[in-house]
Amino acid sequence: MAGSTLQFALQKLDSLLVKEQQLLRGVDTGVKDIRDELECIKSFLREADAREDGDGMRTWVNQVREIAYDIEDVLDEFMLHIDRPHGHGFASFLHKGVRYIKHLGTRRRIATAIQEIKIQVRNISQRKDMYTIKFIDNGTSNAATNRLHDRHMAALFIEEAELVGIEKPKEELIGWLVKGESQRKVISVVGMGGLGKTTLVRKLYDHERVKGWFSCHAWITVTQLFTIDELLRSIINQLYEERSELFLGRIDATEGIQLIEILHHFLRDKSIFPKDYLVKHITLIRLWMAEGFIESERGETMEKVAVDYLDDLIDRNMVQVAEYYNYGRVRSYRVHDLIHEIILLKSKEENFSTSLYRQKTHMLGRIRRLSIHNTGKDVLQNTSLSHLRALFMFGVNALSSSSMRDLFYSFRLLKVLDLEGAPIERFPIEFGKLLHLRYLSLRNTRINKLSKSLGKLKNLETLDLKGTYVSELPTNILKLQSLRHLLAYHHYTGRHPPFYYTNGVKVPQGIGRLRDLQKLTYIEANQDSAIVRELGYLTQLRRLGIVKLRTEDGVNLCASIERMNNLRSISVTSIGMDEFLDLQYLKSPPSDLQRLYLRGPLQTLPDWISTLQNLVRMRLRWSKLKEDSLGVLQALPNLVELTLFRAYDGVKLCCQKGGFQKLKILDLEQLDNLNYVILDGAMPNLQKMYIRHCVQLKVVPFGIEQLMNLKELHLFDMPEAFVQRLRRQGGADRPKAKHIPIVRSYDHEDQVYEEL
Repeated sequence: MAGSTLQFALQKLDSLLVKEQQLLRGVDTGVKDIRDELECIKSFLREADAREDGDGMRTWVNQVREIAYDIEDVLDEFMLHIDRPHGHGFASFLHKGVRYIKHLGTRRRIATAIQEIKIQVRNISQRKDMYTIKFIDNGTSNAATNRLHDRHMAALFIEEAELVGIEKPKEELIGWLVKGESQRKVISVVGMGGLGKTTLVRKLYDHERVKGWFSCHAWITVTQLFTIDELLRSIINQLYEERSELFLGRIDATEGIQLIEILHHFLRDKSIFPKDYLVKHITLIRLWMAEGFIESERGETMEKVAVDYLDDLIDRNMVQVAEYYNYGRVRSYRVHDLIHEIILLKSKEENFSTSLYRQKTHMLGRIRRLSIHNTGKDVLQNTSLSHLRALFMFGVNALSSSSMRDLFYSFRLLKVLDLEGAPIERFPIEFGKLLHLRYLSLRNTRINKLSKSLGKLKNLETLDLKGTYVSELPTNILKLQSLRHLLAYHHYTGRHPPFYYTNGVKVPQGIGRLRDLQKLTYIEANQDSAIVRELGYLTQLRRLGIVKLRTEDGVNLCASIERMNNLRSISVTSIGMDEFLDLQYLKSPPSDLQRLYLRGPLQTLPDWISTLQNLVRMRLRWSKLKEDSLGVLQALPNLVELTLFRAYDGVKLCCQKGGFQKLKILDLEQLDNLNYVILDGAMPNLQKMYIRHCVQLKVVPFGIEQLMNLKELHLFDMPEAFVQRLRRQGGADRPKAKHIPIVRSYDHEDQVYEEL
């Protein structure tokens, strides 16, 4: 809706007016005049958005939206030049003077742009008065006398209110079009001449419900002398106009199969995210924040406000939860096909986003958000993207350095840059050219080093380096005071993970200055004890990942964690499989801790674990715990998932009656000494059990027949004698597992399984 775009521009103007008062000391920039004029337009726009009476009104609404976009562009550039750090004294005075002269040309250009916007806003406001009169005098003129007299053409201009008996057949036809399965369909409307068939069908074609159901639309007239090629050319021309794109080549010289192939291209998906794409929960939140769609409310973080928005969309069935983690947290979302089509329609109408799919397409107009799907080299060559706010790449397999460099230099206003999986080994330009950037994802690229110019991204909130080869962060990262989410690591991807499953990054001393950080994964802790102590300053952290922790730094880490009251997830890996994790010193752990991952030897489970009333997932790896040392876990009231990988050296794993009341997932892997598992009266809600390469395990867990909620039992690389006991034919333990719907045994490569 244009109203929301305008409201966003008004918020920016308010912010700028405050900065004007602080920094420009009353100098009149014209911003207040613009703001006052837009405020007058806003209330009228709310009614206009709802009515959209006729093409003239829609054109006016679109003009308001575009001017709001232009205001945002100019203001963002203006902010860069007035929102700079300022000191005191003579040196600061000289610095300001030099900078003022240096940017004098830029300031003049911005001032000119503001004056042009003032004129445009005033003109739009004056045109508003014309539509106000039309609202008051609605329907009094006899428009029919001025319409075209051609019978077929005139039918397209008849107002619905002038038709009698149209409502019932219209609703019936709409129902046929938008209900049931999506498939090719022909609906015929027949009747004598003059009954209103063309008018009825045109009203269907223009109806919002119908437009929202289909991703593209074309209106063609079939004459007695038609040809197939002419009809195809007409359809293709309309489709390209609808997408605000220009057909490359001469459409009148294109025939037959070529026309069909072009049409097939246009029936592909054209949204930012591909159809049926699963959008990660946290990714969506970070993107909303980067675009400025989220603001803190009543002391809540932006992340919490975004979650509330998502919950509201789910309640309204506009967004669907696609995946949950085993412990209940939402992992990803999708939208229903119908909602997806409505998104496509509104994105086009409001110039919100544009997509390129496979072949190169010349785009017209100002592109503000662009997603590129499965394209090759130089797809954006000779394309103006100076107004671009967000760029996403999906499946891009070839990018030349020269084209990227030239392209990225035009991204002055870019806020979101997602290059996940792009075939690049270095960032193409200095980061200082992207001063508005708030979200940068280089995930799964080949980049191994970051430029020192990274420190110029003062607005950056998310830096995603997951899956890259970056091993050290530059000192200048400490200048990124807005940074909230820092992901820098890559996982081992083989079947048998080594102890060092996760490789983190070295961080500079001073990391504690990034006080807004909410996620920090994974940092190498063996550089300096001071870095571990500094973590205590990061009191907003919700997720922390540490690798290569030395035994002697355990006490420092515990002291830092005690100050992290917002922590929800922590992962700690020792420096080696023979180096103990010494975490006994934590007196008061974060009360809301939900996920705990420990990798490395433990002399015993820390006592404080018993106080974690909100813990839902726990994974212990390489812990080498002694017999009967897991008792502290059994009373945790909300533990849903437990993984033990080389974590227990005992011969028997005994669970107390009534223990693990909420546990749903149990994963036992490479417990080399384990002979017996005794579950009598424990784990009443267990749903899935995994037993992997426990070569000494003799029989199925005692008490498994009592687990009436157990739905799946998966055996990986287990001895043949153990598997045989569960086979339907002659298996000694098969009667104990007959209530389990899925019982499977996998080979050593996890590729072939046997249904037991």
